Amino acid sequence: MPQGTVFLRRQRNQRRLTLEMLSAKVGMSQQHLSEIESGKRDPRLSSIERMAEAEMWE
Repeated sequence: MPQGTVFLRRQRNQRRLTLEMLSAKVGMSQQHLSEIESGKRDPRLSSIERMAEAEMWE
């Protein structure tokens, strides 16, 4: 699993966010987020920005 995907999952888990909760915060489907976290899909810069704006990490 790529390091970036490990980082994303760790950040989500540290904030005790489920995929469902994060999905609602960033406006992406749970499926899309799951694929990013599992390394099946590379996130676009806009996706990373949306996660940052949703205060997924500090």
